[in-house]
Amino acid sequence: MPRKSPLIKSSEGYTLIELTAVIAIMGLMTAILVPLGDEFISRNELKAAARILTSDIRYGENKALVEERDYKIRFFPSSNEYRMYFDSGSGRKFKSIKFSKRLDLRKTNFNDDTLWFNRKGKVYQGGTITLKDNYNNWIYVKVTPVTGRVKIDYQP
Repeated sequence: MPRKSPLIKSSEGYTLIELTAVIAIMGLMTAILVPLGDEFISRNELKAAARILTSDIRYGENKALVEERDYKIRFFPSSNEYRMYFDSGSGRKFKSIKFSKRLDLRKTNFNDDTLWFNRKGKVYQGGTITLKDNYNNWIYVKVTPVTGRVKIDYQP
């Protein structure tokens, strides 16, 4: 078997310039994709929060109907949360949900930021709950008066 001379150039391996170029390209791709990934996560978190809120509203309608009691969901845009209550005179809290720091409960158009259900599970007043994330994506959870239909919308 012939021996290789140490003076003959080998084509095995990569040069320092090639390695530096690959690392620079990977760094550039990371710098571009990380912020996009953060926006993607934020948007998905916004959609998930809207689905949870919709589910809680439907749960409130059903609970009021089954237990034949008035029920309310009170929204607190200043503290970025909502609370679900029974109207049994005691005012005890049933459930409290605080949105993450990525999300913002912007506003509602219910009287006193409160969505009321009567003993038959019907809403006293329809309205819209507006949610926003850090990347200016908006979602509107709309409650239809009389029927109490709840839907998620991307238009005001």
